[in-house]
Amino acid sequence: DEDKSPLTIWTVVQKPGDMLVIPAYWWHQTYALEPSVAIASQRSGDERDTKRVISHIFETIGLDKHQELPTVLEELMNDTYTGTQKEISKALFKVLSSI
Repeated sequence: DEDKSPLTIWTVVQKPGDMLVIPAYWWHQTYALEPSVAIASQRSGDERDTKRVISHIFETIGLDKHQELPTVLEELMNDTYTGTQKEISKALFKVLSSI
C-alpha cells in the first residue's frame, strides 16, 4: 500500500529474429509456444561469455563438430573474431535454422 503507482504488465509476442531486452531487476516470465532458443546474459557483449554461450548451444543441440560453420562463428571459436555481436547473432540463427 505504500506505493500507490499502478502496476504495469507488458505482454510481448516475439517473431523470428526479434530480440527483447528486459531491464535489470525486472521480474519476468516467459513461455515458448513452440521449440525455440533463448540466450540470456547479465553481461551482454562480454567476449568471454559469447564464445562460452555459443559453445554450450552447439553442445546442447548435438551439433557435429565437423560441420562447416559461417566464417563469423569459425573465427569466434578460434578467438580471431573482431566483428559485432549482431553479426554473431545472425550467424547463430543461420546455423540453428538449418537444423
